[in-house]
Amino acid sequence: MGSLTKAVWGGLRIGWIRGPREAVEPLARLKALEDLGSPPLDQALAARLLPGLATLAPDRERLRRERLATMTRLLDEHLPDWRWQPPQGGSALWIPLPPGTGAHGYAQLALRHGAEVIPGNTMDTTGAHDDFLRLPFSFAPDTARELVTRLTAAWTALSRDASLAPPIEIR
Repeated sequence: MGSLTKAVWGGLRIGWIRGPREAVEPLARLKALEDLGSPPLDQALAARLLPGLATLAPDRERLRRERLATMTRLLDEHLPDWRWQPPQGGSALWIPLPPGTGAHGYAQLALRHGAEVIPGNTMDTTGAHDDFLRLPFSFAPDTARELVTRLTAAWTALSRDASLAPPIEIR
């Protein structure tokens, strides 16, 4: 299995499965029934990118590491209460919020401050991770800085409001 999503661009949702015909054909039928096919433009782009994938990958990985370093530095500076584990792969941090802070409530508050973040349980098939945020780090440095500035404003507002009343989970 492979994908161009992480190797080239997150918006390019083109992947593949290689295997025995008897294993792959039923999967191809299910995909066709599920989404009626991938967009032709994306497929054409993928066909042009695949031959050069081996040369693109090192640059994309270098960029991923640089942007992760930028995001973690910004978070360390502006949101020092937040902790996370370095990701094993992918382009997002999974950030556990401090106890008593619901991710849905904070995501709603962050949205009012102009920052869109995803509560962890919406990306977890088990429904767990109610107190986690999934925060992409693939943004250019200026965009990452603006995102963290807005998240910090939302966090400050949450902290200020939390002194008046317990946090409310918005679902």
